[in-house]
Amino acid sequence: MQEIWVLATVLADENAPAMPAVFTDEAEAWAKYDAMIRSEWDSLMNADNDGAYPGDPDEAQDRTRKAIGAEWSRWELTCHDIEISAAR
Repeated sequence: MQEIWVLATVLADENAPAMPAVFTDEAEAWAKYDAMIRSEWDSLMNADNDGAYPGDPDEAQDRTRKAIGAEWSRWELTCHDIEISAAR
């Protein structure tokens, strides 16, 4: 068994994942998740009113969704165990 991490945005209309990115390294997955949420924070939030990026992507996503609306900042980072069989 091997762990993989999947980062995907969620389509609000379909409640389905979109634009998935797959990682085999947990730190790399969390770094990409943080970068995506930080980018949304920088473009959607006002530093004067909302403060600086909180540093935790889950907290930033929650705060963005509360400020802008639940249809925004819909990202998920999930971990999955997969089995890789030998090549034939």
